[in-house]
Amino acid sequence: MRRLAFSLGLGFLAALGAQGAGTVAAASPAPPAVTLHTHTPIPVVPALPGPVKSPIRDLTQSDNWSGYDLTSGGYTAITGCWTVPSVSPTAWPTYSSTWIGIDGGLGDGTDQNLIQTGTEQDWSSTNGLAPYSAEYSAWWEILPANATTIRMTITPGDVMCASITKDSPKEWTISLKDETTEASFSPQEPFQGTGETAEWIVEAPYASTQYYTCGPCTLANFGHVTFDSASVNGVNPVLNPVDGWEMVQDDSFVAIPSAPNGSGNGFTVSYASPPSPGWAGYEGLGSGPLGGQPHVISSGPGNLDVFWRGTDNGLWHTWYSGGQWHGPQALAPAGSLASDPSPVSSEAGALDVFWEGTDGNLWHVWYQNGWHGPQSLGGGPLGSAPQPVSWGSGQIDVFWKGTDGNLWHMWYLNGWYGPQSLGGGPLLSTPHPVSWGFGNIDVFWEGPGESLVHEWYGNGWQGPQNLGGAGTVAADPEPVSWGPGNIEVFWKGADRNLWQDYFSNGWAGAASLGGPGGAGTLISNPVPASSGVGLLNVFWQGADGGLWEAYYQNGWMVGARMDEGTIGSAPSTSSWPGILNVFWEGTDQNLWYDYGG
Repeated sequence: MRRLAFSLGLGFLAALGAQGAGTVAAASPAPPAVTLHTHTPIPVVPALPGPVKSPIRDLTQSDNWSGYDLTSGGYTAITGCWTVPSVSPTAWPTYSSTWIGIDGGLGDGTDQNLIQTGTEQDWSSTNGLAPYSAEYSAWWEILPANATTIRMTITPGDVMCASITKDSPKEWTISLKDETTEASFSPQEPFQGTGETAEWIVEAPYASTQYYTCGPCTLANFGHVTFDSASVNGVNPVLNPVDGWEMVQDDSFVAIPSAPNGSGNGFTVSYASPPSPGWAGYEGLGSGPLGGQPHVISSGPGNLDVFWRGTDNGLWHTWYSGGQWHGPQALAPAGSLASDPSPVSSEAGALDVFWEGTDGNLWHVWYQNGWHGPQSLGGGPLGSAPQPVSWGSGQIDVFWKGTDGNLWHMWYLNGWYGPQSLGGGPLLSTPHPVSWGFGNIDVFWEGPGESLVHEWYGNGWQGPQNLGGAGTVAADPEPVSWGPGNIEVFWKGADRNLWQDYFSNGWAGAASLGGPGGAGTLISNPVPASSGVGLLNVFWQGADGGLWEAYYQNGWMVGARMDEGTIGSAPSTSSWPGILNVFWEGTDQNLWYDYGG
């Protein structure tokens, strides 16, 4: 809804709205070599569906707004603070605005009054042609007049505080202060709006340069913006999640507000990268009620088996073969499981599923021309859920944390052996194994000082070795391998971002891959998968309850929110060549999944 202070004829504005995103404007006669930003009344776009929607996913959606919009009326004052975000480079111009305002958000196209002030964060150029760079500015606006740029130097990281206050029936004061530089601006201006709405918004504006016009423009990757110290009419607005707006562009979520903070006077808007291409769309498989995270394994292309601990603490199973889903089926009676089940496949058509029994021992069922078991393998008392891995045909190793804090395992080689202590304690998390090739196993866990520790097998057990990352490991490390000699390990950091270490002719060292923050902050362990050499995807449940993704294809893209609605558990994943399959428990306690390449 914001317009910069330039005189634009009605014919030009109509053409601007008609051209849409990414069109080329006529070069002659040349308009001024500046970027013109405009906004239209907020449109409501059809909601994207989700399997089960929590309040934060039941938000109104538009193609240019994300944030919170109050509509009770009678608003005469609004305040809010935010930190100016840094925008990331893109191959074409992208734009974002951060602001507070009154009378901008009815969403029905009837709002013609708006008073607002904020900052602009764009990746663009004055004429719309490359090279592009980050551009930051401050502005204020009262419709129907055009907006005015404030003479204030704006830098990413500056803390901005704004207020808009009605002084008399026809006079309002607009204040914007850069708390970092102490620069401020506070004029009194005439405004005759009705005070029907109050809003705190991140916006994708319209823009026009000499050679490039878009509207609403592609949203710039601003990372995240946190609004705080919000008030209306001098009191806490006590924001409600249902007052939020999500931004949708090209059928994908691009900006998502978090639930309000504990005080109800702030929230975070997170940029959501486009998901990796090729996802088919979520599908519900019923089978509920699940008692937690499902765990999936594939014994070969075209086959999937999903296992979960039921609400009855029995082992349950559904499977995909012959082009269709089957089940659910009970594989162990009620009261059998004291942990989640962990499946493994050691060869085509063979499956084993392990869990901690209610007697503290290691239990399993296995499939080979039919299901067998359950059978106790002893080994107790276990101190964590068991985690299996196979490094070759018919070979299985199972690992767990013992009650003595050490690493323990049993192994199958034409018969069961163990249990055996591998030492390495104290383990501060469940150990997770991976095999990158025949006869090779690596096992990872959180060690003292929130560090990454592992032991490995190649012609004998070696380690433990501390791989560093002290102070960063806040959850179970999860390994994956995409080929011989390669290991990738991911974990949720103490900062709730995504962290990684990898082995390729040596360990690279712990490094943060960052994260979207806000709505996409990790609340579950990250779950990695590889569908081919050099291909990596990592999934997690975000703070908004959504399914989030990072993926590597010649570089990392971190923080894509997948269009799966609200999920009720951490995800689980398995892959076929070129295909990823992701499963989760829905908030309805049923089984849901999506797949893609």
